[in-house]
Amino acid sequence: MVTAIDLGNTMKPYAKVMENLCGIYDGSTGNGATGYHLCQVTVANLEYNKVVPLYC
Repeated sequence: MVTAIDLGNTMKPYAKVMENLCGIYDGSTGNGATGYHLCQVTVANLEYNKVVPLYC
């Protein structure tokens, strides 16, 4: 079994009022931005060729 953990973020540059917006780092431009932090965990079973998302 292979476990993949993806810590990412999504930018919301035009959002003025959205629930739980926070400051994030935009790696594309190297500047701070407004958006959401993300955490995704996926497991791949190589024996049966199955991919199972565990957490998002």
